[in-house]
Amino acid sequence: MDLGPVGVRVKAQLPRHDPVGLGVHRQGRDPRRQRRGQRGLGGLETVSGKAVLPQQAGQTDTPRAPPQDGYPLGVNDFLRIYLNDQLAMGVLWRDLARRSQRANRGTEFGDALAEVAQGISEDVETFREIMRRVGVPMNPLKVGLAAAAERLGRLKLNGSLTSYSPLSRFVELEFLTMGLLGKKQLWATLRDHAGLADRIPEVDFDALIERAEAQRQTLEPFRALAGTEAFRNGRTS
Repeated sequence: MDLGPVGVRVKAQLPRHDPVGLGVHRQGRDPRRQRRGQRGLGGLETVSGKAVLPQQAGQTDTPRAPPQDGYPLGVNDFLRIYLNDQLAMGVLWRDLARRSQRANRGTEFGDALAEVAQGISEDVETFREIMRRVGVPMNPLKVGLAAAAERLGRLKLNGSLTSYSPLSRFVELEFLTMGLLGKKQLWATLRDHAGLADRIPEVDFDALIERAEAQRQTLEPFRALAGTEAFRNGRTS
């Protein structure tokens, strides 16, 4: 949708924490270790919440194809634009999830939103790292505009001038579940059409797709409940 200081060594088994979903080895990944809400998706040992890159652990990278179009992994301008657009959308969904969680703090909605907001935030960092791996610089203007658009959305009253509207809760949850469906499609597009599964095999796109679906399933019952409260139990004119 967190790679940083050097770590120690590569581990064969899944660690307890890997906040970015990078380094997942398709061979030997134990599905029993995957669960909804689990933050770890990777097969690399981490230090201070940061995953260890293979080269940091003393391993030799697989030889890469010669650079094309000015980017290390032959990324063309269309993919560069697409990646920056999707990063901007990810920032928008992340900020929306955080705002909705704050508005619903202390409720069952807030608990589910806190879990998903954390996951979306980690996925944004995963996406930034993918961009770094393929050599695509971030477009700060697009990211800034996305953050501004989320803030402008707060001005919509949704039928209540002084308090948090039940319609606001439903609209936020609906947008977030739509965004999670879109994130599943994004990971599949990068894997299948952009060919990034072959270019950066240390990223397990299958695990990222499963993670997005788990986040959607976390929110779906609360989206349905919010819709019922807004449209059936709300005030009538």
